[in-house]
Amino acid sequence: MKVQVLKSERQSFMQIVAVCAATILLIGCATPPFKTDSLSVKLTPAEVQSAPETAKGTVIWGGVIVSSVNLVDRTQFEVLAYPLDQYQRPATDKKSLGRFLLQSPDYIETQHYAPGRELTAIGTLQGVTKGEVGEAVYEYPTVTLSDVHLWHRDNSHEKTRFIFGIGLNVGG
Repeated sequence: MKVQVLKSERQSFMQIVAVCAATILLIGCATPPFKTDSLSVKLTPAEVQSAPETAKGTVIWGGVIVSSVNLVDRTQFEVLAYPLDQYQRPATDKKSLGRFLLQSPDYIETQHYAPGRELTAIGTLQGVTKGEVGEAVYEYPTVTLSDVHLWHRDNSHEKTRFIFGIGLNVGG
């Protein structure tokens, strides 16, 4: 009888350990790409556009790339901004927050950062840059890029992957 009680307690303990381990693995898979410790302002592109004097500090913004171009001294992306979800991904089902320019002094391959791709970036506000949207004059809040995360087109990063197996791998 005592052996049966010990077996039952051991099985319960192992189940609790398995549930805890699975929970930790799932939480670890769902982390945002950036730590937000370095953010100094929580402004939207629309707020910066309406009050350019506030354009100071570090922000995390994201959205959908409208255009990307390599210029003589930088790579520039025009981005249609959206609020970020809990994983820092642009929530494209929400109302747009306006447009902004994201600039990098480094060469970035624009083929990978093509129109329609979603990105999230951390950078330093540099004020506004005059430009055009169609034939209309537009003042773009401008951010110098510190780091960028390009989201997968097919959301494959959001699919939890488990691989179970027993085997032997011989050779290369």
